[in-house]
Amino acid sequence: MMNEAFFDAVAKGHTDRMLSLLKSGIDINARDSVGMTALMVAAKRGNTETVEALLDREADVNAQATYYGWTALAYAANRGYEKIVRLLLAHGADPDLKAERSKTALVLAADRGHTATVIALLRKGADACASPDHHGWTALGRAIKNGRIEIVEILRKAEADIKRT
Repeated sequence: MMNEAFFDAVAKGHTDRMLSLLKSGIDINARDSVGMTALMVAAKRGNTETVEALLDREADVNAQATYYGWTALAYAANRGYEKIVRLLLAHGADPDLKAERSKTALVLAADRGHTATVIALLRKGADACASPDHHGWTALGRAIKNGRIEIVEILRKAEADIKRT
C-alpha cells in the first residue's frame, strides 16, 4: 500500500509527498508493478523536480526496468526531456547502456528527432558509432530513416570525429 502511494506521488510530480514517504522507510530503488523504479517513472513523466530529488538521495541512475531494460535515461531521451537527460548524465548515467532490443538513449533520441537531447548525449560521451539495435539500425540510420536532417548532420560529424582519433 505504501509503495502504491509512493509511485502515485512520483507519477504525479508530488515531490514533497514522495519525500515524506521516503522518510517513512520506502526503498528509493523499489520497483512498481511493471518493474520501474521511481527515477524511471519521474524521468518518463518529465518531472524534473522529482528527478532532482531522487538523484540527490542517490537513486540508482543506471537501474534497468524489469521488462524492457530501459533506464531513466532511456525514458527521458525517448521523450526529449533534455534537462532531465543532462541531470541524469551529470549523476553518472551511462549513455551507452543498452536496453531491450539493444537500443541506447542516443538511438531513441535520434529516432524521435530530439536534437538537443542527441547533442547532450554526445557531449557526455555517447558512442555515435555504437553497435546497431535488433533491427540493424544505428542512431544515424534511425535519423536518416525518419528524415531528421539536423540530427543526421550532427551524428555524421560525431562519427567522423571518432574515426579521426
